[in-house]
Amino acid sequence: MKIALVHFQPLENYPPVMNCIRDMEEAKVSDLKILSTHSKNNWFSAPYSIFRLGNYATSRWSRYWTYLYFNFVSFFFLCYYRPKKVLYYETYSAWPVYWYKKLFPKVLIFIHFHEYVSDKEKKESSAYYKYLLKKETSLLKKAIWISHTNED
Repeated sequence: MKIALVHFQPLENYPPVMNCIRDMEEAKVSDLKILSTHSKNNWFSAPYSIFRLGNYATSRWSRYWTYLYFNFVSFFFLCYYRPKKVLYYETYSAWPVYWYKKLFPKVLIFIHFHEYVSDKEKKESSAYYKYLLKKETSLLKKAIWISHTNED
């Protein structure tokens, strides 16, 4: 079964996503594609295709370009690859998954949050992040599984 893992932030900064990928390897998942961004040092490797779409950690303009590039390329990749299951991490990864789910309503969505974001932080966030939160609200209602590493 085809599975896509979407993680906007560089994988190397988030041990839970690397552990998940290793768990999939141990479970002998054979058809997994990973969409992420570059880090200063892309040292993490896995027996799966990892597509590094943009570089989040550079200048502000580069980051804005990465938002656009990552979202559109990830969406078109999902449409081409046609996974039956999509696991995404954090709100910044929601946009391509939201539109893919709109196009293919039967796809199963799994969501994991690394960090807790308070209501105050959401209110004070950028317009872009607030836009993603609105899109994500729909996904939260349709997700098969939602997890979080923080008790709050």
